Amino acid sequence: MTSLLVPDTTRSVLTMTRSREPHPVLVVALYGELDLETSPAFAAYVDDSLRTRPMTTALILDLTELGFLSTHGLRVLAENRAHHERSGIRVAVVAEGMLARVLDSDGSLSRYATRREAISALEPAQP
Repeated sequence: MTSLLVPDTTRSVLTMTRSREPHPVLVVALYGELDLETSPAFAAYVDDSLRTRPMTTALILDLTELGFLSTHGLRVLAENRAHHERSGIRVAVVAEGMLARVLDSDGSLSRYATRREAISALEPAQP
């Protein structure tokens, strides 16, 4: 796994890691806060991660350890999904608890309770 830490300039902190599995599903896990301050780093990190893995067909954003999601962060997640799906990459999120309720009520993202569920739903069918 590789990770990136957004500097703590005004107390918003976001750490991200990405999977190194050789299959076409990329998992990016977020820890901390996704808000106005940290969302540019999030978008850049996901784009960089996908550039280094050109065979990726599915992106899973694991938010289970995300401590805070602002309305701006929610909008950025939805925009990120739309952008990547236009490129042919399916996107899903993993979340539980209160964050899952927020995502479900918004309805703009496919949400799963576990990484395993998300991977199973997004992996291409085996011949």
